[in-house]
Amino acid sequence: MYAVASARKGGVCRIFDRRTGTVAYEDAGYLVQSGSRRWVSQMLPLGHSTPTADSSALACEAQFAAYEQPVPTPLRFVILRLLNLTLFRSVALGALVRKWIIRLLITGRRRGPLRLRRQMTFHENAVTFHDRIELNRPMPVERVALPRALTGIHMGSAKYFHPSELVETPQAPVEHMAQGLNRTGRAECRFTLKFLPAGGVALQFGEASPIQQVPETVGRAR
Repeated sequence: MYAVASARKGGVCRIFDRRTGTVAYEDAGYLVQSGSRRWVSQMLPLGHSTPTADSSALACEAQFAAYEQPVPTPLRFVILRLLNLTLFRSVALGALVRKWIIRLLITGRRRGPLRLRRQMTFHENAVTFHDRIELNRPMPVERVALPRALTGIHMGSAKYFHPSELVETPQAPVEHMAQGLNRTGRAECRFTLKFLPAGGVALQFGEASPIQQVPETVGRAR
């Protein structure tokens, strides 16, 4: 196996199986929903690596930021056309408006009241994850998700299909974390990705939880 992970993005990772050359596991960080607001842990530059005594481990922490994905509407389209006919005709004013739009959609970071701490420990045939989310202030949490793919910022050119999307990968169950955050302001999730001798991978949750197995025949791109 080999892995690509980013501490600056809160430990987002993609792990590959060398035997098959396919993706064995991937996640794009945590998504937390509170009412109409959503927060993600993958925003740059709100993450950084942290020291660890284990040389085979990668530890990091990240501050959550608002996840805002505005979509086009008839009103927004009309406003954009009006700007094109008025302010955008001025180079100076047009540049100011464009900077404001870029700050709003791409470079702006509205920090959220949550923090993620993640440690990934690499073994010979397994990777162990230990994740902990903490609330900085009381906030009702409705849902916690660990999506396989997520784009935290507005990207006009994105969402292109890739053959790896056809590869089935195990997903960690993190729904219980919402209850922990609401009850104590802290929630943890531990799971281990195991590479099976007969091929394929399995995901084991905690210490006495069932194993979610993805056989090698399923985990191939077609």
